[in-house]
Amino acid sequence: MRLMMLQYGDYAEAVRRFATGGSETYYGQRYSVDFLATLASEIVDVTVLTFSRDMPETRLANGVRCLGVHLHPPGRRAQHFTLLRTLKRLRPDHLIVFSPQPIPIAWGLAFGIRTPSAVCG
Repeated sequence: MRLMMLQYGDYAEAVRRFATGGSETYYGQRYSVDFLATLASEIVDVTVLTFSRDMPETRLANGVRCLGVHLHPPGRRAQHFTLLRTLKRLRPDHLIVFSPQPIPIAWGLAFGIRTPSAVCG
């Protein structure tokens, strides 16, 4: 199974912050970070993609793959095509979008990818 989470938050930054004794930036953040690490140990592949900045693809020590596509960079056009190319390359089986972003949701539905109907925004 290939699970992909799309969000504005930077999962890799949160993992690093917790590893150095940092605190949560919102209630339950540590639980969310640890939950994905648990999934990564039980599922073939867990990827978290952030919309907030460009970030090279990396696999964290906890097994979660992270990368970033800055969806709305200042002074530039929205990077929807870059996002869609990345989704196509990574071929997720399940897509969870934690932001009101209709383009990746429509892409997932068009290609038969399981996309939960509950989208957080």
